[in-house]
Amino acid sequence: MNQQPVVGIVGGGVSGLATAYYLRQRLPTARIHLWEASSRLGGALYTQWIDGYCVEGGADMFITNVPWAVELCRRLDVELVGTNPEHRGAFVVHRGRVVPIPEGFAVMMPTRLWPLLTTPLLSWRGKLRLLAEPLVPPRWDRRDESLADFAVRRMGREAFEHLVQPLVAGIYAADARRLSMQAALGRFVQMERRYGSLGAAWWHSRTGPSRSRANGSGSGARYGLFVAPRQGMEQLVHRLAEQLPQDAIHRQSPVAEVKRCGTGWRVLYQNGNQATPTAAEVDALVLAVPAHRAAGLLRYHDAELAGLLERIPYGSAAVVCFAVRLEQLPEPPRGFGFVVPEVEQRQVLAVSFSSVKFPHRAPPGGLLVRVFIGGDRLQPLLELSDERLQQIAWDEVSQLCGWSAKPLWHRVFRWPRAMAQYHVGHLELVRQIRHRLHAQPRLALVGNAYDGVGVPFCIRGAQQAAAQLAQELAAAPK
Repeated sequence: MNQQPVVGIVGGGVSGLATAYYLRQRLPTARIHLWEASSRLGGALYTQWIDGYCVEGGADMFITNVPWAVELCRRLDVELVGTNPEHRGAFVVHRGRVVPIPEGFAVMMPTRLWPLLTTPLLSWRGKLRLLAEPLVPPRWDRRDESLADFAVRRMGREAFEHLVQPLVAGIYAADARRLSMQAALGRFVQMERRYGSLGAAWWHSRTGPSRSRANGSGSGARYGLFVAPRQGMEQLVHRLAEQLPQDAIHRQSPVAEVKRCGTGWRVLYQNGNQATPTAAEVDALVLAVPAHRAAGLLRYHDAELAGLLERIPYGSAAVVCFAVRLEQLPEPPRGFGFVVPEVEQRQVLAVSFSSVKFPHRAPPGGLLVRVFIGGDRLQPLLELSDERLQQIAWDEVSQLCGWSAKPLWHRVFRWPRAMAQYHVGHLELVRQIRHRLHAQPRLALVGNAYDGVGVPFCIRGAQQAAAQLAQELAAAPK
């Protein structure tokens, strides 16, 4: 171990870049090498500017009720904008029509009675079953269960199929029958354990000593809690990259192999178009790549750890973006978008009106639309061409919204095996991975596969990895 430790980072997404940033904060003398297989940095944060439209190919916002992403943006002087308060609210497709989600219904909890009683989304039987949620006895054992099992048990099948499932699918693109309740929506599990029901937990939040008001107004997701960089999500990527010396970043340099080398690691990577791989020795290593990619790199070094990583499943998705002129529509969109329940048997998961949700996303008179296709049921569609996906997306949106206009342009962004799926038992699987990782000093895993799929959780993982490696390197004999 020398006075200037060398740290290697595999993966140039937001997790890898944030790890590099925090490592430099903790170890200013460290030399960092970051290897990215593609020609661009950012991973799922991918912004394009097209004819004045700010087009997000992947994630387009992050939540603020956890601090890590907001704090990093403030450090880097990334200006954030909130959602448009005039149009907060979401819709859901019901029997081929776009219907408002009851005002005050947030993911799994109704907070207002009248909108629930008057919604056409549920029959009277379904409404009464949902209102009876406080009477359902809690499940006291600690076993994990799926979102579907939890929601049907507490709220009834109608509420699950027409409200809960489409709202959660819009976040995770996951099969609700396999999605882990503890890993994805653990706060609702804790509510049931502490108060006996979700209704009792909501009442306590309004009347108890720690009462809190709902953040923002509207329905569906808690839109008042969401923000985005003014210049698009990739602005955060650029600011992070600017913090590193230019020779620290190696684009188009896929890593082929990692091996133990004394107390550190030896990394073999393809350096541009060179025929033979280049070797680099580092004192510590960060794998900021999907779990299945990390498993491939570690397979011959630690088969047990690789096997655990391979058990984290991944889903694929496509995002179809297009622009239209507002003057060509019968009326402008009234909300941020709509989600599509699985029971509707449509060919899209959700539709977002990006330029209604956030300012500065479209030129005057323009509307930017994003359509999501993927998940288990729609996986076969992803084998189609870009032109066919664009046509499917436009047909679905125009039918559901009653539009006859033609899009000005479209773009298709594909994300194969990019979305970690938190199936039942995910927390136990991650615990086993962490336990096995203790046997590998100076190795860290970061990304959306472990402790949360959103940008803030990736950044928290980067902070933790940087702190762990800085401590291990500082404790090494000089």
